[in-house]
Amino acid sequence: MNFVSLDFETANMNPGSVCAIGLVVVSEGQIVDEFYSLVNPLADFDPFCVRVHGITEAMVQDAPTFKEVWETVGPVLDNQIVVAHNAAFDINVLKHCMTANELPSEGFQYVCSYLLAKRIWPGLTSYRLNSVSSYLGLDAFRHHDALEDARAAALVFMKCLQTGDTMLAQDLAQRYEYRIGSILPDYTHITFASTRSTGGSVRASQITPSVTEFDENHVLFRKNVVFSGTLGSLSRREAMQRVADAGGFPADQVLPTTHYLVVGTKDYVKHQDGIKSNSKIRKAEKLISSGRKVKILPEEEFLPLLG
Repeated sequence: MNFVSLDFETANMNPGSVCAIGLVVVSEGQIVDEFYSLVNPLADFDPFCVRVHGITEAMVQDAPTFKEVWETVGPVLDNQIVVAHNAAFDINVLKHCMTANELPSEGFQYVCSYLLAKRIWPGLTSYRLNSVSSYLGLDAFRHHDALEDARAAALVFMKCLQTGDTMLAQDLAQRYEYRIGSILPDYTHITFASTRSTGGSVRASQITPSVTEFDENHVLFRKNVVFSGTLGSLSRREAMQRVADAGGFPADQVLPTTHYLVVGTKDYVKHQDGIKSNSKIRKAEKLISSGRKVKILPEEEFLPLLG
């Protein structure tokens, strides 16, 4: 049972705006080391994000940049199993920072304790980190503190391994029908994804919330969300499910009531470059020009909204 658990906090919705990082190293089932640092993102702070984690621009003025922190963090992650609760967000942040700064890495594999918890303990009212921790009888912690979140995720993952009766992350992922994720040395991203047959393309009408408790302050609560193109960090079904579990409404078509159109990276780049857009993007642009408040988001800006 050896792995590294991590958590990031960001200054804004840009995945490159890391303002805090927490790492917890587990060896033979015991926490043996921890690391925490504020990070200067060299970016503006979104008031919404500040309300979530309490970190302000003034607090990070003298903090190291991500590139400087990587001198410590990089070797800890090399060739390890990395655990994150909501890995779609944290691993996307990590990959973005690694790529943008051309940081050296030997690569690592990763798992998502959020998705594993949904398979291992179905029927919980919520799968947020504090809710799962409470259900498992773990100690209370300060949510949205990067180190305390990383520690809580580590403890949840240890419970996942115990319940799955295995000491290996690869075995656990296979048992609960997930493909283990990885970031390769060339930054290629293989997502942690379900291996269950989905029976073809998914429709929004097939998605229902898997939780009964919603955070009414969540940015996606009661928001209509449409997806377009191929997502790289999670499947279309998983993305729709995450919206539903946040109290939002996944939809198949762009309508005047749509709040967000989330576009896969490749299609969004084409859209930004002025290359012919697909029908959903064209419909959203038409609605925007008529005064409707539809937001077209690239995948990397959508993932922080799930946190």
